[in-house]
Amino acid sequence: MSSLSLSCIPSWSNWSTYSSCTEDCGGCGKPVSTRKCIIEKDCPEQECLGDWQRIKNDTECDAAYNIACKAPKSLCCEGYKIVIDRNSTNPKITCAFKKNKTVNEKKKLKRNTLKHYHL
Repeated sequence: MSSLSLSCIPSWSNWSTYSSCTEDCGGCGKPVSTRKCIIEKDCPEQECLGDWQRIKNDTECDAAYNIACKAPKSLCCEGYKIVIDRNSTNPKITCAFKKNKTVNEKKKLKRNTLKHYHL
């Protein structure tokens, strides 16, 4: 191989830190890391092999991404609930993860509901 063809092989930059998020609102985004394809300007059109972004599916994004979405999107993603902070002069609407009820919590809720209707 000539040195010209070796210099025309594109390469990837290092991965960025996981700082951005797959969603900018709604609470359900995942952290994203990206990298750039580095191509020499004198080379013909080339592409890097592999992915330019990776998603950390086992981690939630920073709380800054928990703000409620605006139309036409739903306010919060599936599995999240709307929370209104009324402690300030400018109330904030955010999204918080809905905790799944445990079996005991479900039984207690059912008992209380039955008591209410049998009175």
